Amino acid sequence: MVTTYQRPLVRTCLDCGATLLPEHRGFYCETHGRESTPRVDVTITAGAECWILIFACPWCPPRRGQPRVHLHGGGPLSEPPSLGHRVSHCHAPGAPGGYDLIGAPSVKTAAAPENQEVAD
Repeated sequence: MVTTYQRPLVRTCLDCGATLLPEHRGFYCETHGRESTPRVDVTITAGAECWILIFACPWCPPRRGQPRVHLHGGGPLSEPPSLGHRVSHCHAPGAPGGYDLIGAPSVKTAAAPENQEVAD
C-alpha cells in the first residue's frame, strides 16, 4: 500500500485532471474554473420587445464551417441591456456551467425602434 508520505501530492482539476500549480486556489483549472467565471463578448441588438444578446460559442464545434451562436435575452428595450452572469445551456464537452456576458467596446448596439425610448 502506498501512503501520501511515499509519493508527492499533486492537486488536479476535478473535471479534466490537469495538474494545478501549488499557488492555484480551488479545485478546478482555468478552463473549468468555477472560481473564475469565463467571460464572453456579446453583440447587442434590439429585438421586437427586448434586447437580444448574441455570441459565438467558443465551446460548441462549428456547424457547416460557421460558429454556433447562442442567444440570451437582455431585458426590456426601455432599460439598458442587462449583461452579467448567465447559466450555460451549452451541452458541448468542456462547456462551463455558466459565464459572464460582457459587451465589447467595439460592438455596435442597434438602436431601439423609433416608437420606443431607451433610458440613459
